[in-house]
Order: sequence, then C-alpha cells, then structure tokens
Amino acid sequence: MFCTDLLSISTESGTHRRLQVQRFDSYEGFNNGLRNGWSAFFLQFRDGLIESYPELFEGSGAGEYSSVSQFGQKWGWYQSIYALANGDITRFEDITELNAHKCLMMLAFMKEKNDLEVAQIKKK
Repeated sequence: MFCTDLLSISTESGTHRRLQVQRFDSYEGFNNGLRNGWSAFFLQFRDGLIESYPELFEGSGAGEYSSVSQFGQKWGWYQSIYALANGDITRFEDITELNAHKCLMMLAFMKEKNDLEVAQIKKK
C-alpha cells in the first residue's frame, strides 16, 4: 500500500532534520491513508513550524474582531508575500518560489525588529 522514504530537511542555520516519510504507491493507498489519519504528518509539520517561529504564530487571536485581526484573516499569507516583496507586485512570484524557512525567518526578523522599534517610540 505504501513505501517508506527518508527525507532530510536542512534549515538556513545549517541544521538538518531527518524525517521518515511514508508515500503511497497507488491512489487507493492514498485514499486509505487519508481515512486512517494520514493528516497527522501534516499536523506535526505545522506544529513544528509554529514552534520554530513563535513570533509569527503565537497569539494569532482566532476569536478577535478588531480591524487588524479581520484584515489578517481576510488577506492571510498575501500580506506576508507583500511584506517580503516590499510591496513590489512584480516580485510576488519570485517570493513564492523561495524556500519556506528562508521566508519565515525573514518575516520573524521583520516582526521582531518592528516590535522593538514600536517599543522605542513609545518610550519617547
């Protein structure tokens, strides 16, 4: 029904993670995997991203109704692509072809830098 492969993921910091990945050898196997909880792999991957980039994902305010929260819910990842492209629409496609960890690291940096600058302004 499925085959097992090893997947090695390298991050920008040079660390490597090895994951054992099962891939299906047929469409029927894929459907059976979905019914049997194959989504656990994707949930683990998502949880790993949330843990690796807490600046971006903690306190996402699922129940908030502020205009900022509503904007974030409406535009989702588009606002991240916009930020990485510095608002230049001609660069959007280039941004979407970059390594996900490279993009998330830059977004985390930009957010933390912005938070520090806002805190400094408030002190004045």
